[in-house]
Amino acid sequence: SGLDGLVFAINADTGKVRWRLRIGPTESSPLVLDGVVYVGDWNGKVYAISAASGATRWTFQTGDKVKDGVAYAGGRVYFGSYDHHVYALNARTGKLFWKASAQQRLGSRGTFYSTPAVAYGRVYIGSTDGKVYSFGATSGKLRWVQSTGGFVYSSPAVWRSRVFVGSYSGRFFAFDAATG
Repeated sequence: SGLDGLVFAINADTGKVRWRLRIGPTESSPLVLDGVVYVGDWNGKVYAISAASGATRWTFQTGDKVKDGVAYAGGRVYFGSYDHHVYALNARTGKLFWKASAQQRLGSRGTFYSTPAVAYGRVYIGSTDGKVYSFGATSGKLRWVQSTGGFVYSSPAVWRSRVFVGSYSGRFFAFDAATG
């Protein structure tokens, strides 16, 4: 509470600050694509910021902290939130396409810290409930979920029809991308 974060653009040749934007505290790695910087903050916002000027193009408010990085595919940005949801937004406008949730379990639902990976028409993301989720990239429909035995803070990597992810359980997993 009461903390701030800053997003900076620095001239690579001179090291001088080109612009800065005050946001909430952030752990989110920025994604820069087609002249836009996408980043989330602890206030539950995701920002689309002009890389040239620092002007905010749009913001989207979730129900809790956004600690993961934003992923992009097919004109959409994808990210998770500590409000137990994964979101898909129009990258240009910030309009919500879909919102999907972590599975309910005994106790609290998982939160999303892991930056999603998008491949094969799916969104793959790890959760603090110890599970890896696969959602349909266009629908948000849950395709599969697998337990790892510990928090999944790491971001999945997708290669040759496999989803690779590490777990706080100390184990490394390779899931079939289609079936889990």
